[in-house]
Amino acid sequence: MSLLKMTGVFVMAALLGAAPPVQDKPKVKIYDPGSTPHGMSYVEWSQAWWEWALSFPLDESPVTDETGELAGLGQSGPVWFLAGTFGGAVERTVTIPKDKALFFPIVNLIGVFIPGPGEVPPTEEKFRALADFVIESGVTFECTIDGVEIEGLNDFRTQTGLFAVTVAEGGLFPGGTYEPAISDGFYLMIKPLKPGSHTIHFAGTIALFGLEVEATYHITVSDEK
Repeated sequence: MSLLKMTGVFVMAALLGAAPPVQDKPKVKIYDPGSTPHGMSYVEWSQAWWEWALSFPLDESPVTDETGELAGLGQSGPVWFLAGTFGGAVERTVTIPKDKALFFPIVNLIGVFIPGPGEVPPTEEKFRALADFVIESGVTFECTIDGVEIEGLNDFRTQTGLFAVTVAEGGLFPGGTYEPAISDGFYLMIKPLKPGSHTIHFAGTIALFGLEVEATYHITVSDEK
């Protein structure tokens, strides 16, 4: 994760999360970026993902967790969130129930408005322009799932409109609700994996932040829900 403060009031945070050799294995099933898995669009899931990721203090967060021990925090419903890191590489081992879709960012960012005295929130147009500037300044991203390299990742760019996000005390920003906020990035929604062992690797960089992040998940999908 990297922070970039703009004009004293606009903070961009990037969270991403690596990919080793490709092997010849069956193709992974991914929800189309224009679909509405479990009744929500990719835009709506990305907003929900940020709400989840920012809802923990940094010392008790799945994002800062180095082993996967905290991966189950805040998980509910048919979709299980995976996190990258705030910078650097991590390797996590997790067990998840069967029949859970997996949603995660390969590389993403959030912009929040932190007001100062007399300052007015930026327009959606300005927020979008700032997010576009960060992305267009240069990002790289890659992902493999069970040895299969995921192609066409450019199609999975997901930029939200303005929304509100709540941050926990001791979190990435001072605790409280921030509005407006905007998110941008590249996300995947993976259809439920079969019970057994799986490996997911995702990695990315954001040139403007000089940020490089890598995450490896060793996942056991349980036979039980």
